[in-house]
Amino acid sequence: MTMGPWKPVSLQTYTARITDLRISTDVSEAFDVKIKVSVQSSAASGKAEILLKDPKGNVVQKVDSTLTAGKTTAEFKGAKDDFELWYPVGYGKQPIYSVEVHISDDVSTDICQTYSRTRTT
Repeated sequence: MTMGPWKPVSLQTYTARITDLRISTDVSEAFDVKIKVSVQSSAASGKAEILLKDPKGNVVQKVDSTLTAGKTTAEFKGAKDDFELWYPVGYGKQPIYSVEVHISDDVSTDICQTYSRTRTT
């Protein structure tokens, strides 16, 4: 009888990683949309690229920012017709927008994390 791992094993290392990703949305009565993204990283300094993608995967908006003390924020704004609305089941589509974050510190390569919102409110 043999014992040991029966599936492939991999080892992942990093010099920087995304430690926290928070996304909050605000939709006004006029259907104007504000999306705030807060990123925390284990890297004390570096650069961040934050992308907002539509349901088809196309980049809607992009923000380049600098990590300060391992943190950065981005805000995306849109008017009524800039985003597809989310409808309850049976009343329309449920488009899923995603936020993709790439960070790079002064030493490492890019790190990416994607988060999909299942609704806009």
